[in-house]
This record gives sequence, C-alpha cells and structure tokens, in this order.
Amino acid sequence: MSNRLVVVVIAAAWVPWAVTSGCSSSSTNSGEGLGGSGATTGGAAGDSSTSGGAAGSSPTGGTGGVADSGDGDAPCPVNTSTIEVSADSTIYNGMCSGANAYGNFKFGNLSAKYGRAILRFDLSAAQAKLLQGGNVQSLRLTLQRSPDCDGDPACASIDPVTGTFSAYPLTNNWVEGDGSTYNGADWCRSGSGNPGPTWQGKGAEGADDRGGLAGTLPVQASSNTAEFTLDPLMWKDPKWTSGNQLSVIIQTDDGGFLFVTQESTAHPTSGPKLAIGVCQ
Repeated sequence: MSNRLVVVVIAAAWVPWAVTSGCSSSSTNSGEGLGGSGATTGGAAGDSSTSGGAAGSSPTGGTGGVADSGDGDAPCPVNTSTIEVSADSTIYNGMCSGANAYGNFKFGNLSAKYGRAILRFDLSAAQAKLLQGGNVQSLRLTLQRSPDCDGDPACASIDPVTGTFSAYPLTNNWVEGDGSTYNGADWCRSGSGNPGPTWQGKGAEGADDRGGLAGTLPVQASSNTAEFTLDPLMWKDPKWTSGNQLSVIIQTDDGGFLFVTQESTAHPTSGPKLAIGVCQ
C-alpha cells in the first residue's frame, strides 16, 4: 500500500465588527462568526437583534455564530459639573438714562414689568471645547427665589407672578458693574461709561447680542426654584463661549420672579448655578 499525504484546508470567514463612537454603545453586526474546526462544533448564535449563524456541524467545522451582547443604543454615563455664577445683573426695561446699573444688587428682578436677567459663568477650556463640538449631553440653569431681597424694602412692593420664562445665549462682552454711576450694563449699554459701549439692539435683542431660543420654563408664583433645561447646541457657535465663558439672558412677557444673586449675604449659597453634563 502506498503512502499518501492528505491535506485538509479549513476556511475561515473574517467578519467585520461594528465600531461605535461617542457615548452610546450599539451593535450593528449580523452576529456571524467563525465555526469550529474538525469535529468541534461552531460557536453559539449571537444574541443581538439579528441572530448569528447556525453552529458548524460538518467534520471540518462550519460557520457558526459568535456571541454578541450588543444591546442597541444605550445612554452613556453622564458626569455633571456645577458652576457658580461669576456675574449677574438685571437690565431694567427702557432704562438707558445713566446711573441705573444693578450689578451689585443682592437680588435679581426678572419680570415682564421690570426687567431681564443677565448671567455669566466661567467655563474650563475643556468645557468650552465640548460645547463647541456639540458634545455636551445636558445643560441646566437653576435660579433660587429670594424670599426677602436681603432686607431691601423694594421686595414689599414686588409680587411673584405666574408666567413663562425664556432663555437665550448672550454675548459674553458685557459688564456686571458695581452700582456706581455709569458702571455696568443696562437696557441700552453693554458696558460702563457715558455713553459707553452699547448692545446691538436695546434690551440685548440684536443678532450679535443673543442667539436662538435655548429653553422655556413655566414658573408658578408659588415656586421657590426656577430650573431651566437648556439646549447645549445653542452654544455650539464659538462666539457664545468666547473667553471660556457662557452667558444667558432670561426674559418673560407675563411672569415675575425675584432671584438670589451672587452678592447675597443672607443666602450666600443660593446664587444662580449652571450644571453641565458630559459623557464619562
């Protein structure tokens, strides 16, 4: 009997796996995989939305499924950082006559009758970059009601009013002011001086003053907190995060809300706060 050499060739199929980016985890492959060789059966079918191939059963092994634990689009774990306001003020309706800046007030008077709130927060360079890249998952702004205006008698004549409040990105090029003559932003001016730098539009309504609507919030007269859920994409344009800062202007056509500012001594931990959520 002559000697013969028998060569068995085992074919293996290469299967590309799905690659995900960003914060979601997903599986889009078909669950196909390599079968076993020889008398060994192939792998188990995948458990993704599309099942894998059958296990190999031929003497040389078939093409079986590779287990796939893809669970579709799952939200990423979000890490939230909270930032204290670095500047806050009220620009009072129509008041452009000079010494009427309120950057040093211990309360903000956000109302249809009186004025608009302007707020600024200092960001890290990384946070600004994430906003510009559209990679921030959540943006939440919180105002706390001032119950007493730190003893200012003006509170006695200002009642809270139920209404809807709207928030917009605001240029960072404005001055809080210290309450002295012609110091700080008002209805017409964005900075200090007489006449000083002005908003593009009165009330900061120019296209260079503010961006698109970032969020609305109905607030009851009895509410102690106003918590805005803002659209981070409204700050994607780098001009709204210039200098690694983020500013917001809030206004209302029908409501009234007195809020604690960073200058408050009676409520030092209750000033405006911004919470930024990003994928871990």
